[in-house]
Amino acid sequence: MGTAEGDGYGDAMPQVRDHVAKFKTVLGRVRTTHRGRPQSEVLSALEAEAAAEGIEVWREVAEEAARLISNSEFEA
Repeated sequence: MGTAEGDGYGDAMPQVRDHVAKFKTVLGRVRTTHRGRPQSEVLSALEAEAAAEGIEVWREVAEEAARLISNSEFEA
């Protein structure tokens, strides 16, 4: 097994932190405006907000977030 210094993870961490921060912003916005709305509507809002933030979110992650927000189960 490699170390954090030798495998490139350390170099990627600033980008990972930036992506996570932007995704949290997306989740917060959509949760505020779409909690309890139909899942397909929440998913569309998540996709639009992610695009506005300039990030790509895996489809599976967006679908699960949409389900949780739609069912008012998502707490940030």
